[in-house]
Amino acid sequence: MDRTDIAFVITGVVIVLIVGQLLSFVGKRYVAGAGGAGSNVGTVATLLSMVFYLVTLGLTALISVLPVGTGASSFMLRLGVLLLVLGAAFGVFVGALARRREVAITEAAVTDSHEHDPDANPSVPSHSPSYLPPSGLPGTGDGT
Repeated sequence: MDRTDIAFVITGVVIVLIVGQLLSFVGKRYVAGAGGAGSNVGTVATLLSMVFYLVTLGLTALISVLPVGTGASSFMLRLGVLLLVLGAAFGVFVGALARRREVAITEAAVTDSHEHDPDANPSVPSHSPSYLPPSGLPGTGDGT
């Protein structure tokens, strides 16, 4: 490895660490901001940030060995590819956090609706009619 390869690896790792920390910090606050989110908010954001680190550090290592020339142009080309990959990976993981936030919002809404209506049976939706089997069918107990 020459100096530009080593400089790219160091620069890439620093950028990945900064973006990963940002994802972890903002992700925890984003999902927790859903209101009523469960205790696994930090866990979900931490797991997603760990996956982000592993994927992007692996891609940084793969990009560092691509034969794209020498010198500053090689460094800039690799850095550009790395930034594009980081942007795509960041978008995927923010999408995953958005899905988790939607789940947290839904859970909070269900919890709030059951707190306001204590007689509601959570296993039976209030908008669906009760199912009663027609009489006279086998297994209904009327002996026919």
